[in-house]
Amino acid sequence: MLERQPAQPLTPPESELIHTLGLLVSVVIVGYNSHEWLDDCTSSLLAQIHQPIEIILIDNGS
Repeated sequence: MLERQPAQPLTPPESELIHTLGLLVSVVIVGYNSHEWLDDCTSSLLAQIHQPIEIILIDNGS
């Protein structure tokens, strides 16, 4: 029988954050006819707790 488990916290423990502070994370998004989901994708990336983040968008000819 399945039982419900409490949801995991959305933010990592502080000890995990200490190891990632200051490291640049680059995200490359390559899209073709991707305008339908591009806003949601970039909004999701900008909502992440890790900073700094670099988002590179590439339009693959659409």
